Amino acid sequence: NGKVSEGLRSSLVQLIIQILIAQKTFLEDQTQIEALHELRVALRRLRSMLEFSKKLIPEEQYQWYQAELRKIGQSLGQLRDLDVAYEHYKQCCEVLANEDKASLGQLLTRCRLSEAKNLHKALQNGLASPLLLDLWAALLDGSMEKFSDHDLTMEEYAIKGLTGWIKAINKQGRSIDWGNTQTVHKVRLQIKKIKYVTQLLQPVLGEKPQFVFRLETLQDKLGLLTDYESTNTFLTNLVRKNAAKALHRESGMVIGWHSRNKLLIENKMDKYWGRFYRLTQKWE
Repeated sequence: NGKVSEGLRSSLVQLIIQILIAQKTFLEDQTQIEALHELRVALRRLRSMLEFSKKLIPEEQYQWYQAELRKIGQSLGQLRDLDVAYEHYKQCCEVLANEDKASLGQLLTRCRLSEAKNLHKALQNGLASPLLLDLWAALLDGSMEKFSDHDLTMEEYAIKGLTGWIKAINKQGRSIDWGNTQTVHKVRLQIKKIKYVTQLLQPVLGEKPQFVFRLETLQDKLGLLTDYESTNTFLTNLVRKNAAKALHRESGMVIGWHSRNKLLIENKMDKYWGRFYRLTQKWE
């Protein structure tokens, strides 16, 4: 269907442009945490939509693009871990009214400045732009594999694809151990993928605010569970070789605070998941 192919290609090109804009913002001021966040989200949106549109590109070529985009995302991960750790550290200090809270904060700040400098250099040297422009050109290449679903409208294609993803995540959600970080992380990635594509296809899907709201709530809770665990590991590794008592005390304070919050969220996850599951029945 020409309209389906054209719609998907147009969406992907717009997402590539969004990443290039977000990259420019980060390069202009890498001290802004939000600039890195926008760059990561834009990259996630592109990867999600590319998977949803994979019939546009030959399989081998598609797999290569996804692998390269994944590498870019991983390159942003260290700086993101530092930002999350510092944000959680500040929140913990506010909650516990910690008076001696300089050591860990200073260490995280120094590490972030160094990592931001490294990422800035990598992006300037072509970490992302050449690949994004190559993908842009590939999407506009008329000689590529033809789209196969000739009998579907854009709305039908969108509903068909999202329904398949939703059925898969619902099946997985029947037996989730919310204390298993690896499983929770995989579920979170699937939820984010569904949310991004649903938002991008909103014009053809119609208004589904409650569904998107449930996706956002679920993503938020799953994100906290995985962030708590990953930040605990990050802080443990960060202070392992440092003998300063204040660093170990403050990192232990954050890790303990995380453990408490993690248990509170885990106890409510079945409720959050149940609300989402009931809403998805309309899709099935």
